[in-house]
Amino acid sequence: MGFMLWASFLKFRGSLIALNASRHPAPFATYPQRDTIASHLHRRSDCPKIARIMNMCRSSLFFAIVGLTISILPPPTIADEPSAREIADSTGCAKRLTDHAHHTGLVSNRSDPRQSAEVALCWLDAALRFDPDQPDALKWKYDLTARLGRRAEAFKALEAYVRVAPDDAIATIAWIGQAAANLQTAEERIDFYTKQLAVARPSELRSTLHVELARVHAGRGETASARKHIAAALDDWPFNPAAIRLDAEIAGTQSTPLTRVRTLVAQAMNQPRSAETMWELARLLDGLSMHDDAHTWDERALVILRRRLPNYHPPKKLLFDRAQSAYDNGDNPGAAAYCESALATDPAYHEAEMLLTKTLRRLGQQDTANARLARFRARINEALRDTASLSAFEAAQFAWFHLEIDPDFTKADRLSERAIAAAPNNPVVQRVRAVALLRNYRTKDARKLLIRRPESDQWAAAAMAEILIADGNRKDAIRILRTGERQRYSGDAYARVVRTLRNIGELTAKPPDRTPIRNASAAFDDRVLDYLKNPRDYLTLSVELNRQPIQPSDPLTCDIRLTNKGPITITLSQGDAHATDVIVDIAMEAASLPAPVSRSAYLSVSMNRRVILPPGESILVRQSLNIGVAREILASHDDRDAISTFTFTTSPVLSSTARQNVRANRLPPTIITLSRPARSPRWSEYQAVEQATNPSTSCGQAVAMMDIIGQRLSNRSVARLVALVGHDEWLVRMAAMELFAHLHKGRFTPVLRRIAETDPDKLVRRHATWLLSGTSEAQQER
Repeated sequence: MGFMLWASFLKFRGSLIALNASRHPAPFATYPQRDTIASHLHRRSDCPKIARIMNMCRSSLFFAIVGLTISILPPPTIADEPSAREIADSTGCAKRLTDHAHHTGLVSNRSDPRQSAEVALCWLDAALRFDPDQPDALKWKYDLTARLGRRAEAFKALEAYVRVAPDDAIATIAWIGQAAANLQTAEERIDFYTKQLAVARPSELRSTLHVELARVHAGRGETASARKHIAAALDDWPFNPAAIRLDAEIAGTQSTPLTRVRTLVAQAMNQPRSAETMWELARLLDGLSMHDDAHTWDERALVILRRRLPNYHPPKKLLFDRAQSAYDNGDNPGAAAYCESALATDPAYHEAEMLLTKTLRRLGQQDTANARLARFRARINEALRDTASLSAFEAAQFAWFHLEIDPDFTKADRLSERAIAAAPNNPVVQRVRAVALLRNYRTKDARKLLIRRPESDQWAAAAMAEILIADGNRKDAIRILRTGERQRYSGDAYARVVRTLRNIGELTAKPPDRTPIRNASAAFDDRVLDYLKNPRDYLTLSVELNRQPIQPSDPLTCDIRLTNKGPITITLSQGDAHATDVIVDIAMEAASLPAPVSRSAYLSVSMNRRVILPPGESILVRQSLNIGVAREILASHDDRDAISTFTFTTSPVLSSTARQNVRANRLPPTIITLSRPARSPRWSEYQAVEQATNPSTSCGQAVAMMDIIGQRLSNRSVARLVALVGHDEWLVRMAAMELFAHLHKGRFTPVLRRIAETDPDKLVRRHATWLLSGTSEAQQER
């Protein structure tokens, strides 16, 4: 049996040498011989008879022998716990294994993301065997398992991560939401949130916990306690939208203008790049006849949009809204200017044409107004020749023109009839038709259309009041006029309501005090817009290496720090990519290289740890740089004197309104330059093989092999490393498997299959199974 084992092992070694030589012909490197089984095998293989046997072999035969070899070798032993030396260095080993998992995810099989993720997860689980509290391993395990739909496993990893990384507010908030969902009673939730609040540090996390406590208390009818927690939530985070909404729900004021303004202002503070939110707020304030405040928000929206697109031109609807607001506010020159801008965008914009005509009359430019009237009247007459081609909206617009601007009630009746036939349930069309019927003395038909409109339409209220007054029903007319009066305190419809009230001897009501709403609107800090324009005045990005000088085999780790040096709290929303991602570029120059070797954006570092960043506070992320393509670049040129430059920049911002990418003002890039002396040829390979075959620490052996995965190896290196596939230590076996799976791809399949079936360690079997998936695919591609 001993002879058979020895012969099989010799043949296995020879097959790998022959296979490697066929792929990468290279002379044998000279290594100092050590008294190991590998060196003894090398000496025995110098026998001419054995050499002839090796030269006669084919790779397929010898990979079959590999399987036989593994089956007859004594099974590797597996220790329940790492050795004492490994325990002493468990944190460092776990970090190196975590880095390798990240590296695997960056460079492995792109055609099968599931396989890449599963291989990376094997390495993360290996890291967590050495250090169950390794933060990066836990966070990436949570992310990968969640993407794979393994919710229970993801939750367990997230729970462990937030325990060791309590300053990651975003992850902790996610965990709190998932953990609380499993609790059954209000008492359990109150106890859970209270305990978390006792240890919570980031202010947005404390605010979130107060909101959840307030929600539980409100559900139990404990309003006083709920309000207390809402106040505390807003102290920690004044623009917490969840706290603002819950406060309104408890007070029963969800739909009041004040609540809506407070909510929109909070959204604008939290997502200052959202011009859409600012427009919505402007229209809300304009509807409250707060035209100056609305104008301020319109201008803010335009600032954001012009920053996204330097050549941005506002849409005609925005220009018309500004014109209508200026007209209602008595700013006739402003209204005329906005109307002309809208018409320059669309000469057939009927609403702008009609508003401009009314504005010119106000300005006393009657001749100009009459000229525009004549052209518009001709356009309507042309449309009346074929009313079937008119849309309901156009017909209603033309009818209103002949009701309010250029009275011709017969034409208005004809056009409104066409509009109501095409859109019988449209409230605006119904109102236009009702007024046209009223002007044509068809009061009964007008009443039917108006009966439900006065509650939401000032024009309808004025028209309905006319009918009621004509019927002698003064009381109901006043009631409806008062309803219309409260809807809006400016504009032509309001003027009609006021005139009707005065005609029947009624005084008009004083407009309500808008001070609380104005104060809520003024809570927006315009310095947020300055931050978007000049982020470098508010944020600093700094990078510091953790260790110098750097040797080729050292892990290259750094601390990336984002600090708020400004006077305001910055909300790190998804729309603000200055803070959520840092992009890393690498460039390496050497005198013997014809051109620098570089790769842009080879690594993206997420800084997504906080929701808000108060003045003076920082986000710190520790990141390994020599992973992914950077590891390959550095390793493949270590025989040259080289200067490596890493550049760190914040990521670009994507425009949400245009089909192009727009780069916002970035923070100044941070650059790290490293000088590294040349190594003798194959130094990294020699050093890695020496460390891999040194039985002192399994972690050191594994890391050494990880560092040369993907490199071309000499035949001598293959001969020395092959025995590690059957090593006693599970971690060494994992690294050796991955090394040879990358080196020989599909031809290593028989070995992986046997390991996946027979290895005593569950993690090794799982790792082999997923490596087998990758090598099988590679074999199919061949």
